[in-house]
Amino acid sequence: MNDCRALALKRFLMLEKKLVRNPELQMQYIQFIRESETLGHCHEINEANDLPNQRNFYMPHHAVLRPSSSSTKCRVVFDASAKPTPDSLSLNDVLHVGSVVQSELFSIVLRFQKHQITISADIAKMYRQISMAAEDQRIFWREHPAHPLRILELKTVTYGTASAPYQATRCFVQLAEEEGRDFSVAARLVKEDIYVDDILTGAESVTDAIKVYRQLKQLLGRGGFPIHKWCSNSKELLDTIPPQECEKQIPMEHCEANQVIKILGLLWDSHEHALYIANQPKQPTIQPQSITKRIIYAEVAKFYDPLCLFSPVIVLAKLLVQQIWRTKAGWDESVDTELAQKWHLLQCSLSHLNRTNVPRCVTFNNAIAHELHGFADASTVAYGACIYLRSIFSDGTAKLRMLCSKSKLAPLHDLSIPRKELCAALLLTRLLQKVIPALGMTFQDIVLWSDSTIVLAWIKKPLNLLQLFVRKRIAVIQEYTSEYRWHYIRSQQDPADLISRGLLPELLEENMLWWDGPEFLTKPQYQTENVEDVPNDVLPEMKSAIATAAVSSPHFAFLYKFSSFRKMQRIMGYVLWFVANCKKIASERERSHLTIRELYQSSETIIRIMQLTHLEADVQ
Repeated sequence: MNDCRALALKRFLMLEKKLVRNPELQMQYIQFIRESETLGHCHEINEANDLPNQRNFYMPHHAVLRPSSSSTKCRVVFDASAKPTPDSLSLNDVLHVGSVVQSELFSIVLRFQKHQITISADIAKMYRQISMAAEDQRIFWREHPAHPLRILELKTVTYGTASAPYQATRCFVQLAEEEGRDFSVAARLVKEDIYVDDILTGAESVTDAIKVYRQLKQLLGRGGFPIHKWCSNSKELLDTIPPQECEKQIPMEHCEANQVIKILGLLWDSHEHALYIANQPKQPTIQPQSITKRIIYAEVAKFYDPLCLFSPVIVLAKLLVQQIWRTKAGWDESVDTELAQKWHLLQCSLSHLNRTNVPRCVTFNNAIAHELHGFADASTVAYGACIYLRSIFSDGTAKLRMLCSKSKLAPLHDLSIPRKELCAALLLTRLLQKVIPALGMTFQDIVLWSDSTIVLAWIKKPLNLLQLFVRKRIAVIQEYTSEYRWHYIRSQQDPADLISRGLLPELLEENMLWWDGPEFLTKPQYQTENVEDVPNDVLPEMKSAIATAAVSSPHFAFLYKFSSFRKMQRIMGYVLWFVANCKKIASERERSHLTIRELYQSSETIIRIMQLTHLEADVQ
């Protein structure tokens, strides 16, 4: 690593000029640094006191503005990836990133939907609550250009270093292991329901929710991690929390909800028990003739939907991006008129997502049992899968709620419809592998549906009868879904059909098949449609049967005299050589060494003899 001191100083002087031009940002920046010094997160040092050959890391820093935050509007981020020359190494280049010790964001948000009472909170200044043993990370600072330049040494985990997320999250795991014996509920939640510094969990009763609140506060308090920004859909729970520790809900101008809070990238209306997308689309302001590939990619990338609750809309955007990619247009070139018009219409339609709310809770208090139902479908352009939770009531009726989905575009190279349907079934299998452990619920039944009779026939076949492409995918499906039931469903009743074809937001908003699942599954005793199995001679991707005639062969006793296969191979080679020479006249007979080809022929002959000797009945 090269010394970044000169680079850090240069970038600080540039930052200083920017802060002078923006007094409001300057004041927020000063307050942030002052707070860090007051709390002991950093302290001023004198470079003259450094030991000879002492290794220090000087880091540039800059501000990240978060206007939607209810607490820290300005956060100082340290650039540990800075390097003086392109060929040198930065601090992040030499730091170990560490493994992932927390649950996936997908799993945490999915579990958040099953609780009757939900709880969210934030760990205050998480990184800065953890002291570092080595104090070798430094920054330049002064509040005004007229003041002398100061050097501050950071004493805590540094936001912006590659190892910071692991260092912080690993502290949570260690805290749960050391102190969890006194807080069994909180210890489990710390390991499962925290994503970085966000807590997203819940309970099934007010009593349990209060217990969760108290245990989390006490357990994390022992590690020096204060919790704030508490929010819940239970007024009884919020009444037990000091008002200054509660989250301030923010109004949303472009949303049907009155007040919401942000939770892991989504918007949550705790009063109406609804979720909204966080990236609120706006009406397009750019003329179609000025639309470039860069603009479209940037807008599509903003669409954040961790559970893929709007997959039919996402597929339309993906297809448009694929079409633009095929044109091989440059990033800043205007796309052709037809594609520009398609994007303009789609962008106008995206405003309907502002008022599309998704029920936050997918369970019901009076349900006596639960089932999982997964659907898979494919079209010529895309394929997808979606999963629903079926809650069954005492009178036999049921309700379905969308849990999550997944979509993929069909590959550009030619792929048959049955193969695409198989890819959809595989996608459903892999999605199911994530959903079942994430929910941690007991299911009375798990049923999987496909509208492809060919795929359903493949799933029932032995693997040795299938060709390679199909065999590899069916093997995964059979391994994981062998205990579940696969059934046929018509395309008109399959919600995954909406994914494979795409749907505009205004149509998806009112589509009950997507949000509530097939209507026949709400009945006490639903009927499955029986379809005839596809015969083997009609089913594609089956191996061709090869018939061979077999004759018995006497035992070759001399083969059992050798303990070395190599020696046996060479002797059999000379035997075959002798037989071949016997068929020739003396002048044409060969007397050279055995060739590689002749050794291969010798091995094949030995294998045939062994098969005919020991597997005679099977060969016949």
